[in-house]
Amino acid sequence: MGKTALNFSECSLELLDDMFALDEIFESSALDAWLNQSMEISGFEKKTLEGLRKQLNINVKHWNEFELSYHFIAPIFATIDFSSSKQYSLFVERAHQHAIYGCYVVGADWYFMLLQGREYVMSTAYVATRDDIFDIFRILKVLKQIIIGMLP
Repeated sequence: MGKTALNFSECSLELLDDMFALDEIFESSALDAWLNQSMEISGFEKKTLEGLRKQLNINVKHWNEFELSYHFIAPIFATIDFSSSKQYSLFVERAHQHAIYGCYVVGADWYFMLLQGREYVMSTAYVATRDDIFDIFRILKVLKQIIIGMLP
């Protein structure tokens, strides 16, 4: 039987649950540890986030998925600089050996997820039009450190 490629944009939690027999759990010490770990945010980063939040507040109701990605999500990831090392591609190839960390964004709402084995857990929404933007950024910076810690 051949493998079927999945397009991320076509995936839903229900589809993934069915395909991979996943179980949603509602508490996870690993997710809590990730979401609550402290990380410094520099003055430059705060100023950048405040500008991005201002643009999001103005445009969130009008941006389509591409525009949200291009004008808001991508600049956040660029500020964290996930692309600073070729090692990140190695992490993706080895992710199946570790917990898989992720997030998804719907408008201003960010949800963080963790998959361990066949169990996954999701956070409540972090709303980027509020001061949650600083938590979103901190959580992503922590994720970068978690990934670095998993690399050989």
